[in-house]
Amino acid sequence: MGERLYKSALLYLFLIMLIGVILRGKFVIALFPDLDFNFLLQSHSHVAFLGWVYIALIGLVFTFSHVGENKGHPILFTLLHIANIGMLISFALEGYAFWSILFATLHIFISYYVFYLFLKERKKGSTKAHPFFLMAFIFNIISSIGPWGLAYSMSGYTGIMNFFDAALYFYLHFQYNGWFTLGIMGAIYALLEKLGISYSKKWMNVQFWLSTLAVIPTYFLSIMWLDLSPSLILIAQFGGILYFVGITMFLLNVTKPLLSITASWVIQLTFSLGLLSLAVKGFMELMTISPSLAKSVYEVRQIIIGYLHLTLLGFVTFLLLAIAIILYRWKVSNFSLLSIILGSSLMIILLFLTGLFQWIKSPVSYSLLYWLLFISSIFPFIGAGVLLFHRKSYER
Repeated sequence: MGERLYKSALLYLFLIMLIGVILRGKFVIALFPDLDFNFLLQSHSHVAFLGWVYIALIGLVFTFSHVGENKGHPILFTLLHIANIGMLISFALEGYAFWSILFATLHIFISYYVFYLFLKERKKGSTKAHPFFLMAFIFNIISSIGPWGLAYSMSGYTGIMNFFDAALYFYLHFQYNGWFTLGIMGAIYALLEKLGISYSKKWMNVQFWLSTLAVIPTYFLSIMWLDLSPSLILIAQFGGILYFVGITMFLLNVTKPLLSITASWVIQLTFSLGLLSLAVKGFMELMTISPSLAKSVYEVRQIIIGYLHLTLLGFVTFLLLAIAIILYRWKVSNFSLLSIILGSSLMIILLFLTGLFQWIKSPVSYSLLYWLLFISSIFPFIGAGVLLFHRKSYER
């Protein structure tokens, strides 16, 4: 069931890349003028998180944990796709409204059931990475408090200033630093274990606790732009240091073993850029332990967007693809992977440059940067299309 889930997730990778091209195109040409930009953006982000990453990651976890081997769980499979296709269409057409909220709520309840299924069917002892998978699922469940908080704030009952943003960052934080990070770390350890490649089990255990304990306090780093009390700032800073040390230990433990895997140079490059993105992400988190810097960054939207893309594309997508290609022994074209990783890398760099120029108020030609961003978004779209539709690429 795991590989079937993962293959189906590639459809959403293709679709979010397509929407990404349209969104970038709206900055430079009148591309699909009847489609509302904000509605498309909401469709893009929801399907990126809940279609591409969520389904691909549970596919890997189910494979390593032997969940769904005897039962195909066709109803679960169908409901997952109904929820995602529903969100894709409804958010694009109406934004936050009845149908989009209905499909998003359906996905939340599906995620609760997926966690139950993991606890029920996982094969104990199948991998030493189970603690990572378990905590990743727990943080995914905790992150769902964010959408419930968003719904509450949109109802108009809360009078707390910045409640909406705090709830949004709560969701993003526990997704990015909990569910995504621990899930992918676990998948990498499980892959190395499956391939018989050694790494330090002692370091893995220490790093697991550091990365896990850092998740809750580092939420306060995400909302450092609020006027937090000195004690909460101290907790956030302590969490940021823990998080950085955990990532550093992880990278030192797995980089050499990962790059020793017999694979094409393009796959090795994909692994390398994914790990590099994680390192940059960890360094950026460490830098925000400075309250003044955190507030400055929060005021520059393009830097936040750059960080989100660094994590979702550079760290998460690159490593999800590389792990799956090795695990499922797929034969993929170098062109498809290069299009995704080089186009995405250029996009991330341009987003940060745009944010930097806005931060320092530099008189640069933003129209040129927007054109370059539009062009760079086309390459991952093409690569994702080749990966999805070029069926010969999946011959064993």
